[in-house]
Amino acid sequence: MTAVIMDTRSIALTLRQHLRQEIAAFTRQYNQPPGLVMLGSSGDQSTIDVMRIMGQNAPELGLRYTAQLFPDNIRAQDLRKIIEQYNNDPTIHAISLQLPLPKHLEVDEIASYIAVEKEVEGLHPVHMGRTHMGHPFLVSPPALSTMKLLSLYNINLTGRHVVIVGRNLEIGRPWQA
Repeated sequence: MTAVIMDTRSIALTLRQHLRQEIAAFTRQYNQPPGLVMLGSSGDQSTIDVMRIMGQNAPELGLRYTAQLFPDNIRAQDLRKIIEQYNNDPTIHAISLQLPLPKHLEVDEIASYIAVEKEVEGLHPVHMGRTHMGHPFLVSPPALSTMKLLSLYNINLTGRHVVIVGRNLEIGRPWQA
């Protein structure tokens, strides 16, 4: 197979324009912008960077965005209380749990605290179970964006052997395209 140079900047611009339109339509339909909260550890610089970038992009998209950093020594029950507040907030439509979590916290336990209909990373046990069974309801954003990028360049993976480097909960789980 020949190498393909992907122009991700122009793709991102097109996708942002489409996303702005979808968010505007949501806002008109429900009389409020979609609300996203990102939860992450204050001890992880990559999480802080992702949350900062999202905070810079959210206003341009028309998204109501909240970044919630928690200390590395937070107890699971305290994080659960924070999550439950967002679960019960009708202005929050999506909750994104950023990994990695502090070592003493279990991802599956913490993800299970998020209302399944608001969890958007594919980490909730219901999402993981459906994906494992070959019936994903929600595919993790990194995996989905990879598949979308490949499809934009008409790269079909059917029948091919694919190796994922850096397998983790968000991208390395098997699923059917």
